[in-house]
Amino acid sequence: MKYTTQLLLLILAIALTTSCSDDSTGPTNNRNLPYFTLNDGNVWYYDDVIVVNEVDSVNRKYEEYISEPKVIGGKNCFKFNVIEVGVGQDFSFHEYVRTDESGYYIFFDYLFVSEREPIDKLKNVWVKYIDFKQDNWTQLDLKFDTLYANDERQRSYINLSGSTVKSEDVEYKGMIYPTFKTIFKITIEDTLSIDNDIIRINNEISGLEITSIQGIGIYKRKFIYNDEISDSYQILTDHK
Repeated sequence: MKYTTQLLLLILAIALTTSCSDDSTGPTNNRNLPYFTLNDGNVWYYDDVIVVNEVDSVNRKYEEYISEPKVIGGKNCFKFNVIEVGVGQDFSFHEYVRTDESGYYIFFDYLFVSEREPIDKLKNVWVKYIDFKQDNWTQLDLKFDTLYANDERQRSYINLSGSTVKSEDVEYKGMIYPTFKTIFKITIEDTLSIDNDIIRINNEISGLEITSIQGIGIYKRKFIYNDEISDSYQILTDHK
């Protein structure tokens, strides 16, 4: 399966956003209310910070904004746009995002693409990145065992899950804010073989550690590679 490209798209798309309104209530105060909402016109600005030998340096900058209310996959949602500038080629992309009383979701036409045929259960799927009501949640937990005409056998396990972890206070634009922190992980175990002789093995645990400020948005994102949280991060510099 062509996991590398799809995983990169999945990670890049996790630019989780929140409402700029001041009337929302976080889970610490009332677990019956959502963490955040999305509004047409929300904009957030981020620095992408690389940490080398304990020295932080800004590598790229991002502008992320919400626009164009739509109905996708039977759900009311927004177009989520990302503009990236910095070292190397500048680029932009978009996804469709939504919130409801249970969580925050991003839509994928094809979550993962097989080298042969897309897997039906991974087509046109809303992926939950944050669960507003549970400290631990599982979006997908699937196993596939497929025998192809050329006697190749593919065994795959795909799990998308998340958890809420300890909160902390952060300083943003000269003020101290309480935050809530969540972790979203993608676990993939994929083996291709012929007559029990293994041709290819792909095992990955990737994802994000997400720190959010209630009523403002995502304050910091750290990538997870091979189940280890990176020292480098993306951090909020402004919003409107």
